[in-house]
Amino acid sequence: MYYKSQLKKSRLLKYGMVVPLFAIALTMSSATIIKDKNNQVSTHKMVDDWEEFYKYAKRAVRYPDAAQKALLQGTSMIKFKVANGVVEEVGVVAELGGGCDAAAMKCISSYKGYKDIKDGDYTLKFAFVLTETNTPKLNETIEPLKGYKSLDEVTVKGYGGLPKGVIDGSLNGDTRIYDFVKLERKPAFDGGNPAFKNYLKENLKYPKKAERNNVSGGVFLSFIVEVDGSITNVKVERPLGSGTDEEAVRLLKASPKWIPGMQKEKLIRVKYNMVIAFGQFPQTFRD
Repeated sequence: MYYKSQLKKSRLLKYGMVVPLFAIALTMSSATIIKDKNNQVSTHKMVDDWEEFYKYAKRAVRYPDAAQKALLQGTSMIKFKVANGVVEEVGVVAELGGGCDAAAMKCISSYKGYKDIKDGDYTLKFAFVLTETNTPKLNETIEPLKGYKSLDEVTVKGYGGLPKGVIDGSLNGDTRIYDFVKLERKPAFDGGNPAFKNYLKENLKYPKKAERNNVSGGVFLSFIVEVDGSITNVKVERPLGSGTDEEAVRLLKASPKWIPGMQKEKLIRVKYNMVIAFGQFPQTFRD
């Protein structure tokens, strides 16, 4: 009897401690238990990590043509609410104009990753900055919005050295496509080759088919850098396959605007050749 009594006490002590420890674990967990539409229980991890959003914003937001033509630069501040993985109540707090506010709101509204973001009220500043221009920056000082959490600023860069009319596609009658060599000013990604390599590193998505087939190499492409810096006529000159060709084309079409080429003090259309590398293949920017 004494042995059985001791055994019961031992079991009570052993398993009785599991309950408070389990309760503590639930209390300290950052996961929220929710039910889906089929009444199935799942866990929704609530984090405060916006890294994927900023990667998306860098790809998604372009400098609006209207703002670029008007040499408009400054800051737009947007407010919004995240609730149960959905964004809502998106609105402008500080208006910049020129299509900048609309571009910022579209970025916030179209992002699909809010299911991994904590519920709350947020504000986000989008700084639209032009290179090669000294026009004043509007809304440089914006007061924080009470009751809202301020997120890190998103910077959108554009090229401000274009003469008026060029942004609308005016070529002064010259529609020729120039070869890359022997130009007064060759077209270039804003920030040069190091910046473009960084763009590729952050945005390249290695195709699953290429991974399965251990495909490594380069996709040879050609494209036109237009007078407004946009990329057109993207063509695969030498394919690699397994989804790499499509991914290379996507990267170029999604690229921010380049600094256009110039000849005889006139902006021109230029054909550019490039190799986009997959795996250990060396990156090349022109033939």
